[in-house]
Order: sequence, then structure tokens, then C-alpha cells
Amino acid sequence: MTHIGDVEFCEAWDKRKIIEMEGLKIPIIGREELIKSKLSAGRDKDIADVKKLENKS
Repeated sequence: MTHIGDVEFCEAWDKRKIIEMEGLKIPIIGREELIKSKLSAGRDKDIADVKKLENKS
């Protein structure tokens, strides 16, 4: 897999965030890339997620 919706893997990887949990460093997709991916999916639940994410900015 080289993309998530309209987000290319290299873009997501370059902009990833690293969180630490119980001593493990875990890469997660960046917020803007997550929003872009969810918008490209276009499902009702993804659109609802985007609205929640945008309200938390």
C-alpha cells in the first residue's frame, strides 16, 4: 500500500507524529493528513470525524 485515500505514504511518513506509550515510540499519521484521507474516503462516519477534528483546532 502506497497511499491512504489521497495521501501518499511518503507524505504521511514525513509528517507523522511520534507518541510515546508505555516506553514505546509509536508513529501516527499527522492531523492534516488524517483529515485529507478521511475527506477523500467521503463516508458519513469519516465526514463526522473530520467535523470533530476541525472543532478541536
